[in-house]
Amino acid sequence: MIDGNMDIAPSVDTPIEFSLNNEEDEFNYIDISACEEPKSSIEEVVTNSSKKTEIKRRGGSKKQSWVWQHMDLIVVINKDGEEAQYVVGGSTSNLIHHLYSIHGITDSQINITKTHLKAKNNFLVRSLLKLLIRENLLLNLVSKESFHEFVHNLDSAFAIPCEKTVKHLIHITYNNSTNLLKQQLETTSKTVCLTLDLWTARNQQGFLGITYSWIDENFKIHEALFTLTYLKYPHTAININNAIYNQIEY
Repeated sequence: MIDGNMDIAPSVDTPIEFSLNNEEDEFNYIDISACEEPKSSIEEVVTNSSKKTEIKRRGGSKKQSWVWQHMDLIVVINKDGEEAQYVVGGSTSNLIHHLYSIHGITDSQINITKTHLKAKNNFLVRSLLKLLIRENLLLNLVSKESFHEFVHNLDSAFAIPCEKTVKHLIHITYNNSTNLLKQQLETTSKTVCLTLDLWTARNQQGFLGITYSWIDENFKIHEALFTLTYLKYPHTAININNAIYNQIEY
């Protein structure tokens, strides 16, 4: 048994087998931990006159083919009990074709576990939060397998945050947005127009939404949701008035 990151060019009478490293495949995993570490990238295995196997090494540039992340090189015994003779070298085209046609593995899939740098990944997370908030999507979307497949096809290096992380980030985003809104109101508005919207949920609980609208010095219209708060029953003018003042003071 020989382990090495090298190409294979078997002779005509040489039976050579390969096994996938993945234990989930139908092939058996071959333990190569006990093998001798090769001193060069190319090795020849020959049988001497006393029928004892010895390894003949020769120099050469080290091969870096990605197929060796899935396969190992082993020696197979001939029918007569002697070890087969073969020479290492040549192309890995047959191995590449086998991995693609039988197992659906390609070179591009080798780097799927690599992730973006922190700055790039944080930018994508913020974009995901905007999508969830603006489109009013369920937060468990990030846990759906189909969503993971979709994102992976777009960008396999993006590390999707879990639902718990998304909730935490939305809370942080809310606090930051509240502070920014206060600063914007102080610097760009003199007066604001309040829009009130009262609606009742299916459980008969009432909610009051308050929206700010104003025009800045450049005559640009701004609009922001100020609050969405529970309104106790009955929904009288007094209760609505108290709810508005309580939210403004807060």
